[in-house]
Amino acid sequence: MNSALSVFLRRVKSNWRFQWQVIRSVVDWSVAIYIVIPGIAFAVYDYVGWWHQVPGWFDGIPPQILRPVLFLLCISGRTRYFLEAADQLHFFQGEKWEGFFRRMGAIYSTIVGLVVMVFAFFAVAPLFLYQLDISIPVLIRVFAFVSLFRLHLAYIFQLLTLRKTGWRMVVRRMLGYTAAGILFTAALGVLQDSPLYGWLIIAVTLLFLPATITLRFRMKGVLLEEAGQDYEAKWRFASLVYRDHIKRRPVSPRQRPLLWRSSGSIYRQKNKTVHHAMAEAGIKSFFRSKSKVRIYVTMVAVLSLGTLFTGIGFANFLIWLAGGWLMLHYCRNHWLEFMQHPYLSLFARESDPYRAKRMYLFGVVMPGFLVVGAAALLFTLPLVMALVLGGLGIYLLRHITRFF
Repeated sequence: MNSALSVFLRRVKSNWRFQWQVIRSVVDWSVAIYIVIPGIAFAVYDYVGWWHQVPGWFDGIPPQILRPVLFLLCISGRTRYFLEAADQLHFFQGEKWEGFFRRMGAIYSTIVGLVVMVFAFFAVAPLFLYQLDISIPVLIRVFAFVSLFRLHLAYIFQLLTLRKTGWRMVVRRMLGYTAAGILFTAALGVLQDSPLYGWLIIAVTLLFLPATITLRFRMKGVLLEEAGQDYEAKWRFASLVYRDHIKRRPVSPRQRPLLWRSSGSIYRQKNKTVHHAMAEAGIKSFFRSKSKVRIYVTMVAVLSLGTLFTGIGFANFLIWLAGGWLMLHYCRNHWLEFMQHPYLSLFARESDPYRAKRMYLFGVVMPGFLVVGAAALLFTLPLVMALVLGGLGIYLLRHITRFF
């Protein structure tokens, strides 16, 4: 008879085998010999050289980038339990495997997370030690706190989002990101300035970790949600690799959209053309997709928090434009999917949809672009300069859409 441990280990091996097959489907022997292996060898050689002589491009990295990079590393933590939806048939019939799978999943995720953290910190250690003038004791304290804080956030975000869906989950996640960012920024400042209080913060974070895990494991009736998150985690890398080869099914019209549920008109001018109709349909299609809006809001939040954390003044204007370019690229991909929708067969297609695409891109990107601009300019520059640069950024965005 299979034991809980044997089933858990079999699922872990199956997951790693699946991920390896995804890699093998992209990297065959010719790619590995001529690209991957030489690239790894060059990267290792270059990295060893960093410890002997600091490269010149390190001077272009501002010290303020430390906090947002470490915070992004913290919120990237995930906890997997390797549960499946059919497990409830066994767990609900008296077999005490549910708690065992959660405990083993927590141990597995902790080990994988520590390996990732060690690799990440070793990769950027020359930058921290030589360019940012961070001593080895401070680097050890930062590593310990970031590793523990990353574990906390993985369980806390599960507590906040497992029972919620739709806009409630998005609001909870964004509030959690904001609170975590404030705590992380304050703690990181203490870690760098005071060794005694820094180790005290690490000790408190470690002592509260069992309480956070226990609180998370006491949630009842969330097995299906956990199985769904495990399924998404399993396919995350595969979906990234095959994103250009998978035709996505259109969103069902019977689902309740997040915005514009009443399907009101966006463009209200009298002389509406087919371009206005296509752009309006594309904008509504984007904001009615929960997955698209979730990624859009996350992108805006990360860019806004990044500019707030760095606070490097006029350079935030360039970061703002770069963020706008990134959002344009993401929204352009949705437009390409939208153009294949059978709904567009209702419109006359004699003319080139280039103008409609520009109207769509400007309309979709502008709300998030304004939010990032407010965070990038209003809090780091004088008001008059922020308004001038804001107007210039909107003007440039209007013309950048020509390239998409």
